[in-house]
Amino acid sequence: MIRNINPDIILHIDHNQATIYSLTSPDNYDTQIITPDNLPQYRHPSNNGNQNHIPTRPAQKSQGSKTPKAPINPQYFQDITHAIAHAPHIIILSRGTGKSNAANHLINHLKSHNPEIIPRIVANRTIDHPTTNQLVANSRQILRQHQPVHHNI
Repeated sequence: MIRNINPDIILHIDHNQATIYSLTSPDNYDTQIITPDNLPQYRHPSNNGNQNHIPTRPAQKSQGSKTPKAPINPQYFQDITHAIAHAPHIIILSRGTGKSNAANHLINHLKSHNPEIIPRIVANRTIDHPTTNQLVANSRQILRQHQPVHHNI
């Protein structure tokens, strides 16, 4: 099996997790999961000082049916950036729109801190609950459209 030294990347990201699929060969991929695990700790008011409660997000005030997301820890984006830094082609997949779309936040981070990666992003798509097989198959099709065609002369 031929393995790419710097494989193309599919990045499936939301505010709680980034799954990176490294396309190591035409029929295989490796998976890496990155989470924003270094969120600040706080003491929940209902605890009587005996325990620390660590939420997945800091306490938020509800605004009707939508609860705003807390700012994403910049270290989360730095960890993702490190994982995708050498990929020749990157596809970013995420859910949500506007401020709730984690991909948009990542791209803004890349523009500010790692602009050399931006030209290698061949697609930024909004998706809704694909299976892993669907995600990989659709992404491989997108990548085939962006690969140069080599003709034998």
